[in-house]
Amino acid sequence: MECGANAQAPVRITKILVMIMENTDFGNVIGSADAPTINELARSCGLATNYHGIQFPSLPNYIAMTSGQVPSFIAGDGSRGRDCLPTGACTSSDPSIFSQIDQQSAVRSWKTYAESMPGPCFSRNQGEYVARHNPPVYYAGIRASCMTNDVAMGTPISGPLAADLAAGTLPSYGLLIPNLCNDGHDACGGQSRVSEEDQTVATWLPAILSSVDYRSGHLLVIITADTSETPANGNQLATILMNPDIPPGTESAARYDHYALLRMTERLLGLTPLGNAAQAADMAGAFHIPSPPVQTP
Repeated sequence: MECGANAQAPVRITKILVMIMENTDFGNVIGSADAPTINELARSCGLATNYHGIQFPSLPNYIAMTSGQVPSFIAGDGSRGRDCLPTGACTSSDPSIFSQIDQQSAVRSWKTYAESMPGPCFSRNQGEYVARHNPPVYYAGIRASCMTNDVAMGTPISGPLAADLAAGTLPSYGLLIPNLCNDGHDACGGQSRVSEEDQTVATWLPAILSSVDYRSGHLLVIITADTSETPANGNQLATILMNPDIPPGTESAARYDHYALLRMTERLLGLTPLGNAAQAADMAGAFHIPSPPVQTP
């Protein structure tokens, strides 16, 4: 069972892995025959039914969900921002969850697993990899750790993510970033975009569920998207939470967004919520995720 095994005796979350898909409305995924795996997870784990992106297009959302704010050059008018390569003004000097973790590197770690990335912390577009879906490359202050921690994903058989899942060495905070053909951005190989997303989840699910980190109860897995396909649905996204502590079929209709996700992530890892995350709703309680111990000065 993906969820619920520890529901009566939950354990502390110490690791979080976020899988980010692309440009998909809530209603195009939930209830879709093209997404059997995702819908099964929505039924058997936790589903946020009123979760939203921050704005359009992709990049502002990746920056929002990792720093709690979006620099004006990227945010544009706050509704329609920019997708740009991480050069010149299209970078952020704001603190991020990556810099927070770097400051506590003795006890916490982060890693981004970006599919089809040609090299570590790669800041250009190449093939099916695009920099705008890989947030660490946009933060000016973490270049050194980015070169170490921003890595190519590999496959469920071999590569950095497969190795960390098998060895129980996932970082405290991880991002799983599929390429353009597997994240629902482009329709490739004769499949619909939603089918591609679902196949990506199905491909990685066995390795995630069998991992030491997940079976121990200490790993929280989140599947979400950056934005909806169009603004017409209010940027509502399908967001699923997986952990053995979450009772099967848990749903929350409270309004959440990428800032709320960042708030929950930072609080579970004992970090101070950044920017707009400080005022965002905390998702943990609705999904029966125990709060971390209160830290004393």
